[in-house]
Parts: sequence; C-alpha cells; structure tokens
Amino acid sequence: AGYQDLFFLFAALTLFSLIAFATYKLKPQAQTAVARILFKSRHDMYETLSTFSKALVSILDLKTLTEEIVRTLVNAMGIRAVVLYLLDKEKGVYVPVLAHGLKWEDVLTHRLTVADPLPRHVSKTQALVVREELEHARENEQLFTVIESLHAMKADVCIPFINKNTLIGFCVLGPRTTDQMY
Repeated sequence: AGYQDLFFLFAALTLFSLIAFATYKLKPQAQTAVARILFKSRHDMYETLSTFSKALVSILDLKTLTEEIVRTLVNAMGIRAVVLYLLDKEKGVYVPVLAHGLKWEDVLTHRLTVADPLPRHVSKTQALVVREELEHARENEQLFTVIESLHAMKADVCIPFINKNTLIGFCVLGPRTTDQMY
C-alpha cells in the first residue's frame, strides 16, 4: 500500500506541475482573450495604435505620414474633428497642415506662434494635454490661457510631436463620436 500512495503522490505532483506550467505559458494568451471579449473597443484601439506606430517608421513622405496620422486617430478613437499642426521653423509658427471634420477656412485662422500659450505649455511639459484635466487643476494663470486656447480650437486633447526635445508639431483632437471620455 505504501508504493501505491507514493505513486499516487508522484502522479498528483506531476499533474499539478504540468497544469501550473501550462497555466503560466497560457497566461498572456488568456489575458489577451479576456481583454478582447470584455474590453473589445479598448483592445481594438490599442491594437490599431500599436500597428500604426510600427508603420509610421516606414513612411517617408510627409503628406502620406500626416494623412495616416489623422486617418488612424479618427478611425481608432472615433474622433469627430482632428487638426494636425507642424512647425514652420523660419516663421516660428505652428501651421495647420491637415484637418478632418472642420472647414479648412476655419482651421487656417488658428496659426499659433511658438510663444502662444498652448505650444509653449506643450513644449515645456512634452506631455499629452487633456483640457478636462487642466480645468480641474487650475493652479495658475498660465493654465487658464492654455484652456482658453483649447476652447478656441474646439479641442479636448493635444498630442505633442517631440523630436530631440523640440516640439515639431502637435495634433488637437475634438470631441469623440461617442460619449466616451479620452
């Protein structure tokens, strides 16, 4: 009877080890499957943006690159209006180069110099700006002028494009097509 107990104990330990190993190996796939089922839109957006960021390095044409940025943001995040600005170094001005969901004539009125509140703030922080977060954290007068700039542009979010610690452009995002927050 002693050998049977030892054999049963050995078999149970082996089976437990195999289950633990399989669970450990399958954990990433299980997490991805659960994320796809429970958080489908968030997972799809993450997948789209990940694929997009990898594709950006292969695009060398500026026009194609700006179109791809705007198209991906609109499709992946469900945004009604997007404007992409790039720095004109010679003039010290951020110029709109592409827009979606707005009249181009209206967009052209929003040229911003490097000294304007929004570009100055984004250049300093080098971080994504969410208008609603700024409205809740009004610590100083500078944030108030940044919030005013975002309101004037009908923007909820500003995504900076930084190269070698220099703000070379940014993208302002208007409201989303759903009631989801950013």
